[in-house]
Amino acid sequence: MVDELQDLSRTEAKSAGLKLNNDYSALYAEYLFRVKGDTNDWLTYKTAVPMDSVKIAAFFATSVTDLVLQISSDGVKFTDLAPAGKARLLPKITMGAAAGKNRTMVEYECAVPADNRYLKVLWKGPAELDRVEIYHR
Repeated sequence: MVDELQDLSRTEAKSAGLKLNNDYSALYAEYLFRVKGDTNDWLTYKTAVPMDSVKIAAFFATSVTDLVLQISSDGVKFTDLAPAGKARLLPKITMGAAAGKNRTMVEYECAVPADNRYLKVLWKGPAELDRVEIYHR
């Protein structure tokens, strides 16, 4: 299951503070759709069968405050995953309304322990989630 966050229809639930954003795509390596959140915002996904692994991509305007990935078998009690994160500083924009600005893109990836069908993404600071990939059989 891949969610490119054109809307929030693929999510199971979400906090009220999340906002869809597609402004200044040049700042985001031309990724078109993102959901913008801040500290304590969250969203969850539910799959029909247990997950094997997850991969997400997010963007940060200033410092990177890593997103927290959590999993659950029942959608009530969640435990933290320990994803590997790979950060890449994108080049500064030289023209237009976003001139002089840049973003850091971080891709998180990890395996999911057996029998978990819920994924929660929790914001610990300002960030824009761009893509969520959930692998299952």
